[in-house]
Amino acid sequence: MLGVTPAVGRIIIPSDDVTPGTNAVIVLSYTAWRAKFAADPGVIGRIVSLRGYPFEIVGIARRGFSGITKSPPDFWAPMTMYSEFMNGPDLFGPGNPHPLEVAGRLLPSVSPEDARSSLLVSAKQLTADLAEPDRVMSVGLQSSATSFPLTAETIESFIPAFAAFALVLLLACANVANMMLARAMGRQREIGVRLSLGAARPRLIRQLLTEGFVLAIPAAVLGFYIARLGVQFGLRTFLAILPSEFAGKIRIVPINLDWRVFSFVLAAACVSTFAFALAPALQATRADLISATRGDFSNRLRGERLRHFLVVTQVVVCTLLLVSTGLLLRAARQAEAVDVGLNVHNVIEIHARENVRHQIATLLASDRSVESVATVWRAPLNSSLRGIGVAAGDTRNFVFAGFNFVSPEYFDVFRVPLVRGRNFTPEEGRDEADVVVVSQATAHKFWPTTQAIGQTLRIQPPPSDKYSAPDKYPQHATVRVIGIARDVVSYSVVFGPDPTCIYFPTTGAASLNRSLMVRVHGNHEAVRRSLDSKLSAAVPGGIDEIIPMEQVLDIQYFPFRIFSWILEALGGLALILTAAGIYGVISYLVALRSKEIGIRMALGAEPPGVIRMVLSESVKLALPGMVIGSCIALAVGCVLAAHVFLVQAFDPSAYALSSAIVLVAATVAACIPARRASLVDPVSVLRHD
Repeated sequence: MLGVTPAVGRIIIPSDDVTPGTNAVIVLSYTAWRAKFAADPGVIGRIVSLRGYPFEIVGIARRGFSGITKSPPDFWAPMTMYSEFMNGPDLFGPGNPHPLEVAGRLLPSVSPEDARSSLLVSAKQLTADLAEPDRVMSVGLQSSATSFPLTAETIESFIPAFAAFALVLLLACANVANMMLARAMGRQREIGVRLSLGAARPRLIRQLLTEGFVLAIPAAVLGFYIARLGVQFGLRTFLAILPSEFAGKIRIVPINLDWRVFSFVLAAACVSTFAFALAPALQATRADLISATRGDFSNRLRGERLRHFLVVTQVVVCTLLLVSTGLLLRAARQAEAVDVGLNVHNVIEIHARENVRHQIATLLASDRSVESVATVWRAPLNSSLRGIGVAAGDTRNFVFAGFNFVSPEYFDVFRVPLVRGRNFTPEEGRDEADVVVVSQATAHKFWPTTQAIGQTLRIQPPPSDKYSAPDKYPQHATVRVIGIARDVVSYSVVFGPDPTCIYFPTTGAASLNRSLMVRVHGNHEAVRRSLDSKLSAAVPGGIDEIIPMEQVLDIQYFPFRIFSWILEALGGLALILTAAGIYGVISYLVALRSKEIGIRMALGAEPPGVIRMVLSESVKLALPGMVIGSCIALAVGCVLAAHVFLVQAFDPSAYALSSAIVLVAATVAACIPARRASLVDPVSVLRHD
């Protein structure tokens, strides 16, 4: 269906997928074949052990194919091998252990809407005899043409980056527009002569626009090829700094700068040229014929106002980007300094098969390099908490709260202190008793003025829809609070400490618990390799993954670093473009005012006074832009702060430093024109005039 051809060997065929528990074959991904088998073509027919079960490698998928799931798999196996691989019931047996995802290819003549309607009718007919909760009520189709569907959420996530790059494009266009305005003013006599000789104004406008396109098209082509090199460098850098444990879990979307991207670049260049070259063209062809042919530019002030507006716009954009960069840089530093409430140093997360998890936990507890072992349903910093409805005491007001199942050793492994009350006992963990430990935020939420210890919580029954309920759910209608634990970050430093968290007791022997959390002595990396070797020998195929929790926490900081680097580059580029724009405008103003400056100096003006006059022009252009840019940055900061708790909408240091950088850049950009103005020879200027 997906048109996949093997690079070596064969793919899975229908006869492999007939009888459950037979035909234990796999097809390797091209990436896994290269990474784990050194691209050896002799792997075809080799037997490998997966979770302790022998599978035969029958083929290698073609290069570039990584399936239609969000995470790229290392191999594919027939669905009929699910029970052996997962050591559980058959996918198609009476237990229905897991809902299946179905992928299909629509006929070219069938639209998604028609297919959805047809499937809904068929599904309702097929499930009409089932109990009401199991009847199909609706059908949804989602495109699998790409691993990341182009949904509204996907587009929304890229809007900030697109806006930042668009602002830099705006800066560049404003610079070019200023340059073309200056050139147009210098050519007013030429344009006046052309108009006086009968040239039509639209024709002259087309000529000036064509000159703009002559600048834009080669620049777009060059920018496209620079972008290709930049994308390749960026991907290599990204993979080099990505923690190794997570490199295989992240799908790197192929970024091919093909003809579609090139067409977009050309279109953007053409639209930008038309938008920013039109105003200079209109301005230049609006000249009074007599004044223009005489060289007296009476409409100079209109051109100046437009140039000043463009420079102020540049300063606004530059200030906005620099302030946003400062806010995110401060957030990145705060993210790395944030107290997640968990001591992850020398803690290792182990994913083990359910049927051998208790055996592995026993082996770990007896190992001399292991300090303590805990069991947890959802590992911290790795997955979000699931939620349930809870109500305090006899109230009927159920509130959605996060929850987790942990063994009594959990708080000791992560050094999470109990600020009040006590921990679970081994017996309570074994029996999954009707007691809970709540976080400080939860205690404050439900009992802001009373003591939480000894209070009861009522648990809302699970949803009747078995597919929407969590795979592990509290079994008690009411539970008693026995302890209050310190607030921690269970999901991500982006969202901060859990607003609510209720810990239920469990044990390593309980089903559905997903992870073993192990605190070790000494170097965690050396111990990790040692434990991996020992456990693989003692329980072949029992271990799926061993991850140092320090790397799990490090991956939380990774997006902040990437965004900070991108914004630093954009902010630096914006600063350069803004300084160049100010330099160009001040230089042109000095050239226009050379006669005035000459007269001033002839009447006794000193060079320092002339320099101060020119620098003041630069500051007058920069100050309004800084104020407007800071106000817009404050609005943007409020939006960022609403989504990322580490971002402060008003960070005085970010605003002050960004404004100071812009002001210094404006002053430095005007220094050369100011010095040139102070060296004007009044005699030469007046004699030339």
